[in-house]
Amino acid sequence: MTFGLFAAGNCQLPRIAARLPLPAGPASLTQRLRRLLMNPAVEPATLYRPVAGSLLSCCTGGSVRLILDATDLGGRLFLTGVRLASLPEQALSLCCGWSRDNKDDEPWYILSDLPADHRALAAYAVRFHIEEMFRDFKEFGFRLETTHLKDPERVSRLLLCICLAHVWLMNADLHPFMLTGR
Repeated sequence: MTFGLFAAGNCQLPRIAARLPLPAGPASLTQRLRRLLMNPAVEPATLYRPVAGSLLSCCTGGSVRLILDATDLGGRLFLTGVRLASLPEQALSLCCGWSRDNKDDEPWYILSDLPADHRALAAYAVRFHIEEMFRDFKEFGFRLETTHLKDPERVSRLLLCICLAHVWLMNADLHPFMLTGR
């Protein structure tokens, strides 16, 4: 799946299947990919941990900010005392911000250990390059937004594969948009 995502530059299963170097027809390979995404034994939360641990091992003693991509709201919102199930002892802040001038701009949702105020949004502005990763996952890379998957579990498994392909490409000093000609 990871190679197919890389080769197809797209997350639609038939396109991935068409690029897989396996001795089976496209319909058969597409069905195999569907089965992978439907397989409850493939638990993304379990599989993310070793990958994230390996990638974050260079940050020992430093800080890591979790930045979430989301959809429209409007205005600004700051929440304190947000807790994740995986970190119940850690109180976090959720800061939401979006353009007051351009309603087409995507909003920012930032989960941080910083205080919930405009400074967290300013810190995110400095780290805007993360948006390039979201762009690679979406319209200029793997085209995640074109998937016809509706089941959150399947989308989560596909997103795991996209993350692995993205890390692989970054380590090879390649970028998805360069491979797809977009």
